[in-house]
Amino acid sequence: MSEVVLPADGADEPWADTVAEIMRSYRRSYARYPRLIPLLTTHAVNSSHAFTMYNALATTLSRAGFCDADILRVITLMDCFVLGSALDLAAPVDPWESGAEVGPELAAALATGGEKPGRADDAFEFGLAVVLRGLADLTSR
Repeated sequence: MSEVVLPADGADEPWADTVAEIMRSYRRSYARYPRLIPLLTTHAVNSSHAFTMYNALATTLSRAGFCDADILRVITLMDCFVLGSALDLAAPVDPWESGAEVGPELAAALATGGEKPGRADDAFEFGLAVVLRGLADLTSR
């Protein structure tokens, strides 16, 4: 967590930009050490670096108008998304084996995937944009 770089106090920046910056840095930090990710399920968060990041997220989301319950939901969602994406970077170069079980639609989709890590980076950026767009819809209600 000490490798997560937080942006300067983003009070004037759009909340989604600040969250995206934090999520990208968070993913990069765990992508370097993917074997640490399973340990997160056995220990409670007690790192001052982690709390600094989570506090920055909570402050940013609060300023954006999210309620307390949604702030916790968003932080949990981001943990799931970022850590899963970091694990994807550690996956085999060809994470799916070809064979008779692969239907034509999946085969066509797999054929569009590029080399790793570009494929994983593209999926992360796509997912981040989708998540942030969905969260923005919540703030406009």
